[in-house]
Amino acid sequence: MKLFNLFRHDLTNGVLRWRYFAAAGLFLFPSLQMANLLLLLEETGTWMDFLFYAFQGLEPMVNLSSLKRVQLPISWLLMIGGCLFLNLDYLLHDLTSAGQQVLVRCNSRKAWYLSKCFWNTASCLVYFLIGIGTTLIVALLTGAEIVLTDTPTITFDLLMLQNPVTLTSVQAVCIALLLPLLTLVTINQIQMTLSLYVKPILSFLICISLLVIAVYVSTPFAVGNGAMVIRSGYLSESGIDPGFTCAVCVVIYLACVVLGTVRFQHTDILGIEE
Repeated sequence: MKLFNLFRHDLTNGVLRWRYFAAAGLFLFPSLQMANLLLLLEETGTWMDFLFYAFQGLEPMVNLSSLKRVQLPISWLLMIGGCLFLNLDYLLHDLTSAGQQVLVRCNSRKAWYLSKCFWNTASCLVYFLIGIGTTLIVALLTGAEIVLTDTPTITFDLLMLQNPVTLTSVQAVCIALLLPLLTLVTINQIQMTLSLYVKPILSFLICISLLVIAVYVSTPFAVGNGAMVIRSGYLSESGIDPGFTCAVCVVIYLACVVLGTVRFQHTDILGIEE
């Protein structure tokens, strides 16, 4: 079986699923919150302002002695964690059903697993597009300007910056679109790789824990920081360099692909229970 047919199988059975429209609900709540905020500020805003709000994240926790500082960006965790939950079951479910026949026909464990990596990336892209599409619809309905630049005054107030910052469209796209998507793909690849070593539910909990750690620790090595606009070096001198964050995500993603491929080639698939 050609690799193209493997991709088509995973595209049909793993990506084209109604469940990914749950992203619309998860992205709708912060979009409505931003629309209400713009109404209070008497501003029209831009679509990028909506994306900044959705992926704003939280400043690093620096003082845990105060209970007031112990908080989590629940909406952000739901958006990132929601994709993890939706992707949790496909690999092992397919392996214990029609995927076994596909694996026998292609006669290559490596090709079969690489096809699953393709599915993982494609499903994250679909989830992300549905999510940001929801923010776009809300922005249109509220009369926001559909441009790929933020409103500096809104960003300054929203993120409580020390100094006003004017971003280019490339910088805005990098921290509000590219890095969140790359982070989403990377954390899902980590989950899929871990599911070959531990129970799927445990791999999900580990990845959620990694996201929580990222809330407390501001470093590009903590996957999750890239999906938080407030942590970007474009907005603060103490922020994280977006380019380095991007490189770290790519390295982790590729490492997970290699580790997952090696593990799957030595996995007893007959002993796997659904």
